[in-house]
Amino acid sequence: MFCSCSKHSSAQKDNYENLNVAFDSDGLPEPQIVSDPIRKKIAFVTDTLFKGDTLTIKFKTPHSRDLGIITPDNKFFFLVYGFNDPKKPSLVDWNEFADIDTLQIITDKTKANPWNASVTENQIIFTKTGSYEILLSENLETDDGTPFEIDTVYYINMSRKK
Repeated sequence: MFCSCSKHSSAQKDNYENLNVAFDSDGLPEPQIVSDPIRKKIAFVTDTLFKGDTLTIKFKTPHSRDLGIITPDNKFFFLVYGFNDPKKPSLVDWNEFADIDTLQIITDKTKANPWNASVTENQIIFTKTGSYEILLSENLETDDGTPFEIDTVYYINMSRKK
């Protein structure tokens, strides 16, 4: 889910252990999922979508600045992130995102940055039926134990019957 090319020094590990952070078999901190409703910053997510529908995400402000989505086939998309590639821009400016209280994504139009170096432009996020995980964190590009939130939306890749 997250990628990192660095290992923690023993001093860093000692600092994390003082904070009661658990480590996996590779010596990396276990993911810290925010589940306490009081601490969560994602206040609302549309729960079921069809092709052409709009995903609405409502946030408590201020909130974390990295936002991503994992597709049913485990592809990761950055929606908002700090390193803004001009060929694969964020949906909104990373510096302003913390104060945005609502984000809307049209399922058959909105494109985002796939976490794939061989892809040179943003792509449509919603292309397969299934559960999509929405992730919010201060840093989604690491597996250092930075806390993150997960919310889920179910998408059906066909137009809603009228």
